[in-house]
Amino acid sequence: MIKVLLADDHSIVREGLRRIVEESGDLEVVAEAADGREALKQVAELAPDVAVVDISMPGIDGLEVVSRLKDTHPGLPVLILTMHEEAQYIVRAIEAGAMGYVTKQAAPEQLVAAIRKVHAGVRFLTEEAVEALAL
Repeated sequence: MIKVLLADDHSIVREGLRRIVEESGDLEVVAEAADGREALKQVAELAPDVAVVDISMPGIDGLEVVSRLKDTHPGLPVLILTMHEEAQYIVRAIEAGAMGYVTKQAAPEQLVAAIRKVHAGVRFLTEEAVEALAL
């Protein structure tokens, strides 16, 4: 089982993500966080295998979470899951240390595939993200 942390400030989004992740069969949500501080705390306490983090969260935003996790937990792959499709966000996420970038418009199967890929150490960008970077 791949242990997953979900960090998003919207509880209804986290609930939907939890269902998608846990229906995969080989992924398990071990922690949820509504903001960046909570995400950092949950990682330290529960040692997930992958962190799925939204960019737009109150307090410490997702990009800062990625940057801090890169310093404190360098082996933890972080997947950004966000509404932001613009190239500037994708570049900033990768520069901060994210292993993957998925927009919330992606199909549920893409999220599951992305979690598996980053867990295996393979960078994952949705087609939309690749296209945004190419423009």
